[in-house]
This record gives sequence, C-alpha cells and structure tokens, in this order.
Amino acid sequence: MGKSLVPDPERAPLVRRAFDEYATGRFTKQEILEQATTWGLRNRRGRSLSSQAIGMLLRNQLYAGIVDVPEYGVRGRRGDFGPLIPEDLFYRVQAVLSGHAPSIAPRLRSHPDFPLRNFVRCESLRAWTHRQLVQGPQRVLRVLSLPPWLPSGQRDEGKARGAVHRRTRTTPANARLHAVTQGIRAGDLEGTESSCAR
Repeated sequence: MGKSLVPDPERAPLVRRAFDEYATGRFTKQEILEQATTWGLRNRRGRSLSSQAIGMLLRNQLYAGIVDVPEYGVRGRRGDFGPLIPEDLFYRVQAVLSGHAPSIAPRLRSHPDFPLRNFVRCESLRAWTHRQLVQGPQRVLRVLSLPPWLPSGQRDEGKARGAVHRRTRTTPANARLHAVTQGIRAGDLEGTESSCAR
C-alpha cells in the first residue's frame, strides 16, 4: 500500500518557501501572501490565496507530517507520508505567528489616516487622542477622539486625569502612555511630549 498523501509537485516548493520566509521573522503574513502570489502559489481551484488562507496554510500541521483529526480520535500522530517541511521549521513559524519569537518585520506604528495620533492632546483633559472611525451616511469620517475608556460625562479635569492614570496602571504593556500620564500628573507637559514621541 502506498503513502496516503503525495506532495503536489507545483505547490509543494512554494509552500516550503512560504514557511522558510515567514520563519525568518522579517515578513508579516500579508507580505508573505503578496510574495506567494507573485511566486504563483494558488489554492486547489487555481485562485489566489486570501489572507485567511495563508494563515491556515502556516498553521497546518500536515505540512510537518503531523496528523490531527480529533473527530476520529487521532491527535498529533506521525503520518504515513513524508513531511513537506521539517518539524522544527513548523514550530518556529508557530512561534512567530503567536508572537513568542522575535519578529524583525517592520510594524506600522501609526496609521496613515491618523497622522496626529499620539501627538495631539485634548485641551481640557490633557489626554492623548486615539484614532476612531465614525460611520457617516455617505462615507467614513476619520476623526481623532478621546480614549473610549474615559468615563462618559466626566468633565472634571482631576477626575479625568485620575481615570487616565488608573487605566495605564492596569495595562503595564502600555508603558509609554503611563510615562505620559505621569508627566501630566506632575504638570511637566514639555518633557513628556519629547520623551514619548519616540
């Protein structure tokens, strides 16, 4: 009896290349999708891959020779076919996908539609503005607004500053905003602007 899965001679090298490129951490999923499209990688129907399809491709254990079919009680078994990619490459890609591996892909720090985000403050509350899309009847309006987590109807500047400070303390990953609010509380607005614009 032969092997149950045989690699597609046209698609297999392109799938392998997509895994190799993504494992470097230099590219985002969208960039890998664009590259794979230029290489000629298509789905089984001959259509271009979608962003969802490239994500599913990069998470597919079958390429590493691992069969996982919970409906039939099969979990993490070696297939009776040769893997398309090495298992360590598959797990490196999973680490990049989950954010556990350092990625050197450039991240878009600011959205081009919101060039003033984190540079403009509300005059009365002295809080940084955040991006927000407002749906209009004819178009999408791009506006800057106060953070949605500020309590509605709160106009007292002291209470609002406290709300900003409490929010930043509950999210330690947002150290930059925490530094800004510390500066706001201390009244040192020029110092926080220059140090947080980085």
